[in-house]
Amino acid sequence: MTRPRRARLGLFLVLAGSFAACGEPAGPIDDDTYVAVMAGLSFAQARFLDVASADSARRAVIEDSGIDPADLVAFAEANGANTEKMFALHERVLALVDSLVAIESGILVPPGDSIGAEPDR
Repeated sequence: MTRPRRARLGLFLVLAGSFAACGEPAGPIDDDTYVAVMAGLSFAQARFLDVASADSARRAVIEDSGIDPADLVAFAEANGANTEKMFALHERVLALVDSLVAIESGILVPPGDSIGAEPDR
């Protein structure tokens, strides 16, 4: 598996395994989906220096998530007045981005990978 594919696989393994469902969603998506997509978008933005690559990566995150970008806006509008909740969600986004950066840089091994395994070329 190539490094970009491993990073993408790691991203989705982390996203899939990081959060448990928490109550009823306020808005068209739940908290976990919001956190996962926002972390993916933030990671995509930070990963690429040029605008075209970052835009393409962000589009891929949205497409892979299966949600409409308007759902993110609707979620923020539905929950925005609850600053305590939004701050907690932001902290979760930051923690997930940190994990994704660690996986990308090889500091953290994605779930399912073995330490010391020969990387695919």
